[in-house]
Amino acid sequence: LYLNFCYLKFSSPLYPLRFFILYSLTIFSAPFGSFASLLMTIVIGLIGLKLFPNYMKRGAEVVKETPWKAFFVGLVGMIVTPILIVILCLTIIGIPFGVALAFFFAAYLALSNIYVVLWAGGWIMEKLKQKQNVYITFVIGAVAYYFIMIIPFIGGLIGFTVTMIGFGAILINKKQNYLLGREKNVY
Repeated sequence: LYLNFCYLKFSSPLYPLRFFILYSLTIFSAPFGSFASLLMTIVIGLIGLKLFPNYMKRGAEVVKETPWKAFFVGLVGMIVTPILIVILCLTIIGIPFGVALAFFFAAYLALSNIYVVLWAGGWIMEKLKQKQNVYITFVIGAVAYYFIMIIPFIGGLIGFTVTMIGFGAILINKKQNYLLGREKNVY
């Protein structure tokens, strides 16, 4: 739909309206896209909280205790991982590893906001001095995050920051779990 309106011929009667049409599509599609993303985040987050409650809570603790470290680890991971994927895919032996790494990279990026949303919900509940149920806390954090994401420009900056912090928190949490497993002779 977007491409069709962009390439309207000059002789088309809709040509003068093309920018209005594109602008209105953008304005109305952003909240609906965010709503679908909100629902997916809530569903995936609640499933994660049900199946892996300690893992999710540790990830939110990483965000709370070391947000700057998580941000910079996420930023470095965001830069290094695609380069590593390309390098791996240049060799025949590395192609399966590169594809697997690309899959995990995409999955981690898609899930990167969950830890930050859980932390934000806890922060909101603390400020409201409410009893914290982890599921309600997560839903409140997700709704607050997606309302902020709708704001032009600021939403994009916050989305970038949340993605970096969340991706870094995932990587830090993975490392902590690995070290904990080594300590208990699980690995």
